[in-house]
Parts: sequence; C-alpha cells; structure tokens
Amino acid sequence: MSINCTRVAALTFAAAAVSAGIGIAPASAQSRTVVYEVTGSGTVYSIDLDPGGRIPEDTAAPFTQTVSIGPDVALLQVVVVTKTGSQGCRITLDGTVVAEQAPGDAAHCIAYL
Repeated sequence: MSINCTRVAALTFAAAAVSAGIGIAPASAQSRTVVYEVTGSGTVYSIDLDPGGRIPEDTAAPFTQTVSIGPDVALLQVVVVTKTGSQGCRITLDGTVVAEQAPGDAAHCIAYL
C-alpha cells in the first residue's frame, strides 16, 4: 500500500508542476558548448557549421564561433571552402577537441556524438 501511495504522490506532484508551468528537466537535457574554429590564413568561399548555419563569403581565417547544443544533437561538422590562403578546422565540445584537420586546400571536420 505504501508503494502505491508514493507513486500517486509523485504523479500528483508532477501533474501539479506541469499545470503550474514548472518544468522538470532531466539531467541529460542540459546544453553543451561547441566551439567551431577555422585555422590558418586567407579567406573562404564559405564556412558551413552543423549545427550553426552558414558563414558569409570572404570571412577571414582564423575564425571562431561558439554555439550551444541540446542533448538530441548527434553530429557536429564544419566544412570550409578555401578562397585564398590555407585553412584547417577544429571542433571542441565542452573543452575537449573532438575533431581537427591541419590547414590545406579545404577543410572538413566531423564528430559523431
């Protein structure tokens, strides 16, 4: 009987919290920080960040962009199309490098989470 009362109390609390607009987020729902870097020198035709969008043509290297991601993201990617100079790339997740490529003709860094 005490197990059923405990379950009913927990469900009642959760229902009350939801109806009051109070979110109860699981620990795994926390955001993480991704830093995309384009290393080297020169300019680019494009930088595509996934997730994160497209960076305009003629952006100069080195370049850095930071984004927050949720727990549902399974892939991080940066694609650099060189215009002048030589570029590489690096992806850092919560302070840990998860993908890196030295400067060259074009750069593509990808990390599966």
